[in-house]
Parts: sequence; structure tokens; C-alpha cells
Amino acid sequence: HFKLVGSYPLRTIALPHANIDMVFQIPSECISGKDVRNHRYADKRALYVGLVGAALQHAPNPPMRPLRAS
Repeated sequence: HFKLVGSYPLRTIALPHANIDMVFQIPSECISGKDVRNHRYADKRALYVGLVGAALQHAPNPPMRPLRAS
């Protein structure tokens, strides 16, 4: 599940170089309670962000510029 946030859904983006902010939630079945204690949460989050980025790049209408996670 993801949501567009920031200036894009408000229609206040500055063109021609628009940045679109996304917020998404990692499914609970991907995270366990021990992940925070054993420092796996950051690794799993990075993997999930990478998978989302790859899926967006290979979508039928990919973004014009490379995606960057921050």
C-alpha cells in the first residue's frame, strides 16, 4: 500500500523537474519483532525500497528520470 504525498497530489509541483514523494508501508508479514533488536530492520527496509524502485522502473510507463530513495 502506498500514498502520494507532498506537492504532487496538491497540484503545486514546480515543472519541468517535478519530484514526487511517496509513502509506503512495508507489509507486516515482512517484518518480525526481532528485526529491530538484531538490526535487520534497516536491511529489510532498504531491500523493500529497492524492490519498489525496480518495479516502478519496469512499469509500463516508467519515470523519465532515474528513481532515488531518500
